[in-house]
Amino acid sequence: MTYLKIKNDGLIDVKAFSLIGASTKLGNANTIGQFGSGNKYAIAYLLRNNYDFKVFSGSNEIEFSKKQQEFREQSFDIICINGQETSMTTQMGFDWKMWYAMRELICNAMDEDGFELIEDAEIDSNSGETHIYIKNTDELKEFMLDFDNYFSMKKKTLCKVGNGSILRNHGTPTVNIYRKGIRCYDGLRKALFDYNFDFIDINESRVAKYNWQIDDLVRSAIVKLNDKAMIKK
Repeated sequence: MTYLKIKNDGLIDVKAFSLIGASTKLGNANTIGQFGSGNKYAIAYLLRNNYDFKVFSGSNEIEFSKKQQEFREQSFDIICINGQETSMTTQMGFDWKMWYAMRELICNAMDEDGFELIEDAEIDSNSGETHIYIKNTDELKEFMLDFDNYFSMKKKTLCKVGNGSILRNHGTPTVNIYRKGIRCYDGLRKALFDYNFDFIDINESRVAKYNWQIDDLVRSAIVKLNDKAMIKK
């Protein structure tokens, strides 16, 4: 049995999974997170979809489980952390896709030093590191095969313009738009290039709020081009 391993230096505080709205990254231009809910929504997604996963803060495992509870004649699964009930349910982020959850866990690790993403890993622990393990499934393997379309760091920058960059599209039929290197656009529009911008308004699902803003950013990037070959293309 092998897992996808997400690793970073330092020990994650268990409150990172339980304290909704608590973010130390708001207003920090060097970090990706800002809402203080991403880790919680990601855990809710994994529990809701019965993923086999483990989280270690150093050598201590943070254990996640769910417990059914009735509320107004409906059943909800309460998220439990280390056996203690929280006020959160697995319905948080009910419309999230798998790549949303993976993006959050990876981005939070990327915001720290010593980030590594390791496929086909065995479970271990390190006293000075945070490790997250997610059992490999067909869906998770598909995500990893498409990794470069969710994160732009390996894409070639064709031109820097204003507060962003025009990137080479790796043959995908639709455009990929990134905010700080993280995909934030689910549109089905075609384009010659992909784009990465330092700032895009996003909602709590971390996707672009406004199509008009995407249009304006792309239009502005193209207008500022001064590379003759790019303009000709």
